[in-house]
Amino acid sequence: MIAFMEPADATNLSGISRVASILADPSRLEIVVMLMDGRAFPVSELAVRAHVSVATASHHLSVLLEAGYVEVFAQGRHRYYRLVDLRLAELVERLGALTPPCREPLSPVQRTLFTGRSCYRHLAGQLGVSLRAGMERRGLITRSGEVYEVTALGRAFWADLGLFELPLGHFCLDWTERLPHIGGALGRTLFAHLLDLKWIAQGEIPRQVLITSLGKERFRELE
Repeated sequence: MIAFMEPADATNLSGISRVASILADPSRLEIVVMLMDGRAFPVSELAVRAHVSVATASHHLSVLLEAGYVEVFAQGRHRYYRLVDLRLAELVERLGALTPPCREPLSPVQRTLFTGRSCYRHLAGQLGVSLRAGMERRGLITRSGEVYEVTALGRAFWADLGLFELPLGHFCLDWTERLPHIGGALGRTLFAHLLDLKWIAQGEIPRQVLITSLGKERFRELE
């Protein structure tokens, strides 16, 4: 007897096609990637970094606004745009991990972002993977499926550093390292606290995260 598959949900396919079309434009995707920094930027700065005109950048932002992926607010004479749907950031990060490894020499900016970057307010790149791996080796977190949970030992470790609220996190495949870093609420909590502790600092380039001299010393405790 031949088994037939159920027809695909046309509404769902239409939605997937819509997301794909939004991300298909390279300059619009470049703007999305910059907004994955978690901070807000004016259209003029986004245009410069995406190598497009202000009018083109404004068009791309209007598409993202209509889709509900970004929000805009005024401060003084400027309007600032910010990514509000973290699922889009996670999708882009996961899509990046599916791309073939780059065989071309990396630019200085690319090398910096590969070392450390923010992925919508959690730590990614070599620093993010190192944090996750060290916490696993030390028994500070456990993983069940795609969920990370802080252990009793981990709660004691972070409590000594002034962090007491430790929610669940989730597996996020790092697009440059091809290994997981900690995403979700736990990832955002740890990222904010590492900034407060001055172990890391955000750089001038969108998404750039730098490790401080103090951070280099303290990260060794997780090796």
